[in-house]
Amino acid sequence: MRSIEPEACVGRFVFISTSKTPRFALETVYNYVLALSWYNQPMQQFKGAVQRGLGRGSALGFPTINLPLNGENISGVYAAQVHVKDGVHPAVVFADPERSLIEAHLLDFDRDLYGTAVTIDVREKIRDRKAFPSDAELKIAIEADIAKVKECFKN
Repeated sequence: MRSIEPEACVGRFVFISTSKTPRFALETVYNYVLALSWYNQPMQQFKGAVQRGLGRGSALGFPTINLPLNGENISGVYAAQVHVKDGVHPAVVFADPERSLIEAHLLDFDRDLYGTAVTIDVREKIRDRKAFPSDAELKIAIEADIAKVKECFKN
């Protein structure tokens, strides 16, 4: 009997002979693939045109794109994927309900996206919001957030 890794089934057609495969095995593979596709769904999704912010992220060395938060219940730092017309880019996202703003620092990306339509898929929470006493401490925290996000998307 040949085994099929369920991860190999996601997004692909898999032909299984139902006359020779026990029903429970088919149901197990189906349920696993269904669970993987559910896991791949974002926690939350935000769409809109990139707006100009105050430039604080750029001043710290971490430029961001900005979208308005329209009453969504989200706060903190997240691993995310940003869909731009040329592809999907991993990002560190900061959701700030006090400013009604979501900021995304796209990793290894340096193009101007002002006015461009983007979609931000929030994937995994990294940490809660926190006030920092200095820009130096904030930069250290952002660097740690970037390392965690890179680890999330490593696999």
